[in-house]
Amino acid sequence: MASSKRTVKVSIVNEADGIVRYEDSGVGFDIDVRVARREGRLVITELHIADGIDAETLRKVPIGTIDTAINYDPTIAQAFMGENHIDWVDNLPRSSVQRPSLKIKNLPPAGSRNDGFYRTVAELYRWCIGNSVRNPAIAIAEANGVPVTTVHGWIRDARRKEFLPVARRGKVG
Repeated sequence: MASSKRTVKVSIVNEADGIVRYEDSGVGFDIDVRVARREGRLVITELHIADGIDAETLRKVPIGTIDTAINYDPTIAQAFMGENHIDWVDNLPRSSVQRPSLKIKNLPPAGSRNDGFYRTVAELYRWCIGNSVRNPAIAIAEANGVPVTTVHGWIRDARRKEFLPVARRGKVG
């Protein structure tokens, strides 16, 4: 039996109107969403499914996955989040089959961490999100031999420096 790998893709349909297309082989139909910037992240303000909407179709719409995809795709982020995000967009790691090392080389001591360090943390976190790692902070903490609370602080500081989008309470991404 041949296994088929699920593929997900987001692309800009109409930048001026904020329209983004979400394509997911696991869903079986394309979804267009209108996005807007609110409080440091992109939010979905409208949803369009060309084939029409019924209860079964609506249950298949992965809103959380779409939200994560639009906030972590480099093209979408650069187009809709503006110039402040270009640094982290340019260095955004692409999803890959092979898991990179989540260990930060030459981990600087507290108090001497610069923007380069927080960019690295953001890149590792985005890789985890893009590859469905269930608990990115825990995975990064284990790889670096530090408490998860320390990694939460690194992620918070990366967000504060705008290397990651603003968080939503209780949600990964």
